[in-house]
Amino acid sequence: MDGYEVLPSSHLRPLDLIISLPNANWIPNVSEDDTLVCVRMDRSFYTADFRKVPQLYFQGMYYLLYVLCRPPSEVIVEHLYHLIWHKLDRSKDFVVEMGVGSDVRGRVRKDLVRELNILHKVLSAKIKTLREQFPERAPQFRKLTYCETGMTFDWCALDCAPQTYTLTLLTFASFQQHFLEALACHDYFADWSLHPATDKPHDIDLSIMGAINPHLEEVIRFYMQGVPVWLIRPPSQFPKDANIGGRCAPSLPDHLDKQCLLDAIPIYKEGPSAFRNRACQGLRAHSIRLGHAAYIIPQHEQGMYNSLKTLSSGAYQCPGLQLWTCCQLLKRHRLRSHK
Repeated sequence: MDGYEVLPSSHLRPLDLIISLPNANWIPNVSEDDTLVCVRMDRSFYTADFRKVPQLYFQGMYYLLYVLCRPPSEVIVEHLYHLIWHKLDRSKDFVVEMGVGSDVRGRVRKDLVRELNILHKVLSAKIKTLREQFPERAPQFRKLTYCETGMTFDWCALDCAPQTYTLTLLTFASFQQHFLEALACHDYFADWSLHPATDKPHDIDLSIMGAINPHLEEVIRFYMQGVPVWLIRPPSQFPKDANIGGRCAPSLPDHLDKQCLLDAIPIYKEGPSAFRNRACQGLRAHSIRLGHAAYIIPQHEQGMYNSLKTLSSGAYQCPGLQLWTCCQLLKRHRLRSHK
């Protein structure tokens, strides 16, 4: 996008890929894309993160177009889902728990966890209504169910499982990710997929992420739906008679965190692809290691708990066991709260 050749006629001929925008109001700076995909300090994946920057479109991840964008800083506090873009602050949001041994472990503030639970319940109620309204589309709801389950697991861990700050940050961001994905899937099935085909394009919805796409036919389809879309193609495919309204300087959102998390292992080392999109979406239950129980264990249950503790020490090899352990902690927590 920055490389040009000066022709004898003094015109500039582009040498790199050209991005044109039929309905969006900015251009993602794909030249800043980092092929080294790893977790950053805010638990995002920088330009590879679908919550931060529009990604290359692939049919298997159709719902990524409908992910909510982060609102401007001056109005985000008033947004219904403002916690989904909340950046965890160690000094304000992380409460250290006593009696956890040599490691500093803790949990997110209880008021934040309660607010996350409210968001979880509201979205889960919408998803339940959607399933009842369209029972014949149940096979298409697999991704929706997966993200809803991920939300439940993440909230359960945040509420009941003391962890190091790094793992707490990862769990908190994982909840945010699953919530946005579940909401995008719900909005697609409940709204976008029901839009009738028309000859006139719908008004553009700048509150959703949109996508970058090299296929003209798909770009036209999204344009007619009112989805923000960017057409990327080489100069050889750019028509000579194209109507160009003006040039737009590529940019990136100002809330991106480029610094990698300490000791973060790269999960992908190539350019944009479906594999990269998938790599940045995993639940990674094996990455969330549960801490101590933070409650008094009755004497008659001590033997069972010791066995469970021994098994859960290797739970990173068995996500199903980890989820079961977390659910047991949640069950006990609820029983104690009712007494």
